[in-house]
Amino acid sequence: MEFISVEYIQIDTQDCFGLPEKPFIIFGAVVSHTRAIGRTLCYFQPSEQNQYLSIYPTKLVLPSQFGTCPVIQIKEFTSVRDELIDNSDVNMIIPMKVPDDTKLIFQANCTNYPSMLDKVVHTSSSNLKIQILFDPANSAASDVTYQFVISSYVLGPSYNCPSDTFRCWDAATNCIPDSLTCDTIANCHDGSDENGYLLSIFGLILLVLTIVFVIRKQRKHKRKTEQTWIDMTTQPSAKAHQCKSIICNNPNQLLIYSER
Repeated sequence: MEFISVEYIQIDTQDCFGLPEKPFIIFGAVVSHTRAIGRTLCYFQPSEQNQYLSIYPTKLVLPSQFGTCPVIQIKEFTSVRDELIDNSDVNMIIPMKVPDDTKLIFQANCTNYPSMLDKVVHTSSSNLKIQILFDPANSAASDVTYQFVISSYVLGPSYNCPSDTFRCWDAATNCIPDSLTCDTIANCHDGSDENGYLLSIFGLILLVLTIVFVIRKQRKHKRKTEQTWIDMTTQPSAKAHQCKSIICNNPNQLLIYSER
């Protein structure tokens, strides 16, 4: 079986191959519709077996036109099976691969698309594939707009993600690959992989600088204290200094003291 493996892609649904046995294997993807209208099928799979997929639309306009109702469906599935497509001609029976055991996890159409905008869905198990089907129902290309963000992630211990991953702030256990952070795409639904990741880095830098500042200040204070102690032990007292000054200024004073 041949797969198309990429870390991150931006793809127009018109460029999808529509083959469930050849899904895009991804860390993340942005899937959109921008060109000529037509029924499309796209297939995606996480890059690692322990990864899940999260999907949510950032743009979604599917108005009814001339009595037709465009629809987008996202289904998860585990495997593919062979199916014969009957064109009512016994000589034209075409074998093809189709998804097996599909489960609908997202559907938007002309009646509910406003409420489905920004709705997040997840695959129910790790390593499941997804199918994105778009049926324009004869709508004009300029009438429909949609864009989906797909992200792979692993489930980590609560608030403690594995190395080389980033925990989305809106999910205690969803850990996306570090490669999806700071790429201008909100792979975390709350956008924390963009602004939160930077804040984490800045926070770490600030913490390091603070520690360095405190250590330097402590060392400086310690050196100052040690120098003060050295000065106190090596310099004569004020009284001794006064006596020395008297003797130096009046040498005869020493004789007086001696006679006494």
